[in-house]
Amino acid sequence: MKRLNMASLDMGLVISAAKGYGKTNALQVLLTYQPKNVVDIVIDYCTQHAFKLKMQVIFLNKDYLLKPHLSITNDTILDFSQTTKAVAGQIIRKAIKEECSKRVKSVIDVFRNGEPRAVKYPWFRFWFEESQDLIGRYLSQDDDLANVMAIGRNYRLSFGFITQRLADLNSQLVERSAFLVGKTLGDNNLRKLAMTLGEPRRKLKFIEALDKGDFVFYEGTRLEQIKFPQFKGKGRAYEIGSQVIRKKRFWQ
Repeated sequence: MKRLNMASLDMGLVISAAKGYGKTNALQVLLTYQPKNVVDIVIDYCTQHAFKLKMQVIFLNKDYLLKPHLSITNDTILDFSQTTKAVAGQIIRKAIKEECSKRVKSVIDVFRNGEPRAVKYPWFRFWFEESQDLIGRYLSQDDDLANVMAIGRNYRLSFGFITQRLADLNSQLVERSAFLVGKTLGDNNLRKLAMTLGEPRRKLKFIEALDKGDFVFYEGTRLEQIKFPQFKGKGRAYEIGSQVIRKKRFWQ
């Protein structure tokens, strides 16, 4: 899991598999191996993670469009099941851009104070269910968002994208990412996978026959097969005010 975690921070990570073949399970297992000083933010659209991940959960609705920002300091599930995809996308894109702007300003302040360059914030890893709808389709319309996706790593912001259909992912969104690919079906998905990995499609036939929980990891150099166990759950998520937050992070 160490290589997966490093790739998720350094490059971003795409997790893709046909429905029912373990992509959400793979993410949940990966989160249990969270590196030090990393805050995971899971963007969920159908209230599936809140029943297994013992993290803070915020149930978002359209009222959050009127709020200036989301204040996140702990591992968090942002549950958008009460919104449309359009509203959910608008909220999360705004939050990401504001977070990046805050971090850029902090680095400039460090420079003006004559200190060595430092980002005095933890890593934020954003994990997007429905990534093609919430983020991908807006890149060509939103230069600020595209810029955040391009430079985020410099400010300890990384992005993971979970999808059933590789063909639907915006190439600009994932061109620098590592890939964790489970069973993949459909000509368009397999064609895009072949182009992404730089391999002839005939060499990827085995991906059509992968079992549930079996994945192939690729970060630009070689293919590595990984078997994910069934994630049993760490409890339930909790809302602020309903339970004491026991896991508190401190940083400068």
